[in-house]
Amino acid sequence: MILKIERYEQGQDWWMLDDIRKIGKSKPFITDPMKDYDAATVDIVILDYSMLDESTNNGECIRLICRLSNGEELAIIFDTTAYICNDEGKTIEKMVANYKD
Repeated sequence: MILKIERYEQGQDWWMLDDIRKIGKSKPFITDPMKDYDAATVDIVILDYSMLDESTNNGECIRLICRLSNGEELAIIFDTTAYICNDEGKTIEKMVANYKD
């Protein structure tokens, strides 16, 4: 499978990861943008904070656990939109943590 995660900031459009065999998805959760993530438990953090709640300074995120073909696992936290695609690039699932017009 291919995982395609949308970016809103830093001059990037997408991050794409390939060679994924299994993906586990959390329910959306709220995170504090000033929080430090433990590098031992989170491998990739894509937080653009484009949809922060102005009153609380928090944004909604999703955590994915991805198992690669070689058996390694990656933990990814994102607050944008992600697409799970099959090996041919066809979208299987769309995940929206936050929505930006």
